[in-house]
Amino acid sequence: MGMLSNRSIRKRLRRSWRAWSGDLATRLPSATELAQIPVEISSDGKTPGAGSRPQRVVRDALGRRYFFKSAPPEQIAAELLSFRIRSAGGRPCIPTAHRELDLPGAGRTHGLIQPILEHRGGCLPLDTSRWTPIQIEAMQQEYPWEWVLGNADTHLDQYLLLGEDHVPLNIDWDHSLLHLSAASPSRHDQPSPAVVPIRNLLFSDYVKGRLRLGFWGMLVQARAIEKLDDEVIRSSFEHYRREREALGYACSGDELARLQENVLRRKRGCAETFAAFAHNLRLERDEALRIGSTRRAMGERVASAARDHWQRFAILHLHDAAVRPWLKAKRAASNVSAWLSTRGPTSWLTRRRRDP
Repeated sequence: MGMLSNRSIRKRLRRSWRAWSGDLATRLPSATELAQIPVEISSDGKTPGAGSRPQRVVRDALGRRYFFKSAPPEQIAAELLSFRIRSAGGRPCIPTAHRELDLPGAGRTHGLIQPILEHRGGCLPLDTSRWTPIQIEAMQQEYPWEWVLGNADTHLDQYLLLGEDHVPLNIDWDHSLLHLSAASPSRHDQPSPAVVPIRNLLFSDYVKGRLRLGFWGMLVQARAIEKLDDEVIRSSFEHYRREREALGYACSGDELARLQENVLRRKRGCAETFAAFAHNLRLERDEALRIGSTRRAMGERVASAARDHWQRFAILHLHDAAVRPWLKAKRAASNVSAWLSTRGPTSWLTRRRRDP
């Protein structure tokens, strides 16, 4: 790619996103159309091999393929809320809609449907020194949106690499609203001990002096979030409330108010929050490289180093050895449970339980 200035990297990323979004809009249905377009289960017999819930590939009358995954009501509503808010902010998004489909062996199933995109395959390298400048920029720019929406489930398999620049795009936002308690972003954010955002490696390697980062694009996105009209958030949460009610999983008034206020709070202070985050990363880097004074107590530095070692171990080793097998097992269990639920009282399992 050659040596590009930070400004040139951001311009190239914008061009890449515009080209991708324009191409997507001309070839594929909108989210509104996705909610209604007739589809049928693909006849090739293949099922996607990711995630923890039953999934299928479906096709429309034109042969276009879509990815359908079952999901609980709160995750369906959260994914659609994130799509609305990110679309309002001009972010690249994959059209997503709620559908109820008849799945072989599972019966009527609620879930989410998205078009299957042409992509480069593979994942981001686990060594951040092999990330291109555009990939680094894209991951930084997504972070304010992931944080304001409380979506910390951003591990390696959540991203597709799109276009000639292999730009990473997070395609899974159904865990939004689950991580809204923290007062500020952290390079140690993680939804569970074994599931760690791949982006954490980027900031960890930065503070250790292994690579250089420019935070301008990330800060621009934080300011863009802050400029969103509050009514966009409120309207999106009203849709969220109605969608959960329609799916038989109503959200209490107190819970809805808490979630909405947490997102609004993060939105309103997003620019200042991420400016402080970038400032603290610079100070930590200076401390690690011994070009600045030590600001943190010994216990804090030791705890930070321990978290660094653990999250690197989790990303480099546990993800393949434990997380992917666990997700596969959970998906298989969900498929079996869905199959058994369609057998009714004459199922083998029910008969065995009634046998003396």
